[in-house]
Amino acid sequence: MGRALGAPMHHVRRFLHQSGGVRQATQQRSTRHLTGSEREEISRGIAVGESARQLARRLGRSPSTISREIARNGGRARYRAASADAAAGPSRPSSPNDLLSVRWWRPSWHITRRTPARSVGRW
Repeated sequence: MGRALGAPMHHVRRFLHQSGGVRQATQQRSTRHLTGSEREEISRGIAVGESARQLARRLGRSPSTISREIARNGGRARYRAASADAAAGPSRPSSPNDLLSVRWWRPSWHITRRTPARSVGRW
């Protein structure tokens, strides 16, 4: 960036720091995911005793999607749309800097110090 502007990089960094940085693009969920309003409909449907199939038909979704959503968020007795929507946020770090503090990417065999080949007795 500094080369393109004809200025030293430390000047560019200082300017960006003083002006508030670069604005990040707003995150938008995929259309495949349930929306907040769909989760509200699920919550209302559970309250009046509708089945997962009836809810799915009304929302235009697969019955398995609805039943998984209900099961994932506490079942029929404890389903709340707001907490379900909050839990549906990103499941992995959103920036490379977050990778430094979170070890989400390590394979499970790394903890046991046994490679997959050792687990089945090949070594």
